[in-house]
Amino acid sequence: MDRALTARASAALAVALVLSACGDDAETTAADPPRSATSGPAATAPVTEAPAQRCTSAVLSVAAGEVQPFASTRRLLVSLTNQGTAPCTLLGFGGTALVDGQGTQLPTRFLRSQQEPRTVVLRRGESTVRELSWRVVPSTQADPAVDCVTGAGLLVTPPDEEPGELVVDQEVTACDGGTLEATPWGQTAD
Repeated sequence: MDRALTARASAALAVALVLSACGDDAETTAADPPRSATSGPAATAPVTEAPAQRCTSAVLSVAAGEVQPFASTRRLLVSLTNQGTAPCTLLGFGGTALVDGQGTQLPTRFLRSQQEPRTVVLRRGESTVRELSWRVVPSTQADPAVDCVTGAGLLVTPPDEEPGELVVDQEVTACDGGTLEATPWGQTAD
């Protein structure tokens, strides 16, 4: 009889231990060791992806949408697409300049919007946008023939890069000395 009682007590204890291991994780504190159904060496940590590298011109392609006309300004969404094999990140504004038909940079003033940049992760084939805006009428009484700069395209430079080969064919006439204002990558003005 003692053996039967001992066997039932042992079974009840085993069930209680198993059920306690299935408890709510909210009860676990940072100081508590992780719960485990087995004893012995700790389990191997799960494999995580390596942190994404910074996006470079070598793995990006550039495109532009349709120019959106407003009374005295124009807006344009410019996109960068990750053509590489691994995820990459963009953080910040980079640069954009007007270029002529041969890709030579023209006088351009590049202004950053007041928005705070956020890190954008681009997986293979994913794109992100930024908004460019410019005035098509000088903000002063300046002569448009002198104050406005017309480019045949836009040279787009990712953050932390030197100007390279990412040019999108998009005619832009920007007044106030060729001033372009941009949002950070991954954001628009609205």
